[in-house]
Amino acid sequence: MSGQFNQFKQWANRWLPDKSKTQFFLVFVAISVVFWILTRFSNVYIARVDFDIKFEKTPKEITITSAPSEITASVEASGFQLLAYQIFGKTLKVNLQNAQLEDRSGQINLLIQQAYLSSQLFENSRITLLTPSSLVFTLERLEKKKVPVVFNSEIHFKTGFNFSQAPIMEPDSIEILGAGSEISRIKSISTQKLVKKELNRDFSQAIALQFPEGVQESSNQVVVVRAKTAKFTELTYDIPIQIKKLPENMTIRLFPPAVKIRGLVPLRLVDSISPMDFEMTVNFEDSKAVHEKTLLVSMARQSPHMRSIHWSPHFVNYLIRQ
Repeated sequence: MSGQFNQFKQWANRWLPDKSKTQFFLVFVAISVVFWILTRFSNVYIARVDFDIKFEKTPKEITITSAPSEITASVEASGFQLLAYQIFGKTLKVNLQNAQLEDRSGQINLLIQQAYLSSQLFENSRITLLTPSSLVFTLERLEKKKVPVVFNSEIHFKTGFNFSQAPIMEPDSIEILGAGSEISRIKSISTQKLVKKELNRDFSQAIALQFPEGVQESSNQVVVVRAKTAKFTELTYDIPIQIKKLPENMTIRLFPPAVKIRGLVPLRLVDSISPMDFEMTVNFEDSKAVHEKTLLVSMARQSPHMRSIHWSPHFVNYLIRQ
């Protein structure tokens, strides 16, 4: 090539002006460099390349808790391909289907996957050596657990309407699969929030579940929520207060002797509710009775048909009769 270059230089000195000579010379040099690079990088070389790894086909009964993230391989490829690996990187998939599994660890032989790993490279690239030749990882066995489903909702009813009974979920509990140390902390699974405004009718709706971190699989991805609504009216009753655990030799008088309760009842069930369905009580052994002569009023019995029950007062005073 040096002889050709000298002949070209003599020709340029004879026929071209000095400025044109310089420009033409630079163009020729650039072309020569390009051809040199193409020639060099088209050759096949062997070089060490670091690859990121990703596991696939992990056995269903385990979850990997710790594992190497890269391997080093001796790769036989063209210069261009090796340059691309160095600049852009490459992720290789490691198949764990035939891994040797122990209680807390596992091992996979990379040598038996050498051809599979080579197939993930550019065409005509080939892995000749792997470091390390096998991968060791830590694992945890998966466990199943049954947990209840919690209905997450923001319901606003149209005036005078409410649920006639608590919403029903199908199923109301599901099985989850995950590492024992992670799913042991999970007590329930919540639905996505259901928002309804001015609700005045029955509904049946499929709602997706929200899975916390650690859940690998579940028996259900959605649940169906069914709810019945009804027109309600407000009822009010005066219920006398019953005294519990009062010493036999003592008589007291409550102020006031009764409480007023109010709540919502479906219109169709108004006639099936009476004051006899409710029992309001105070416990004389309550600590407040001794120190403050005040008793807490509790609801001991109520009608299952009344919703949003409130009563007043919540505390009553008493006077001991001599």
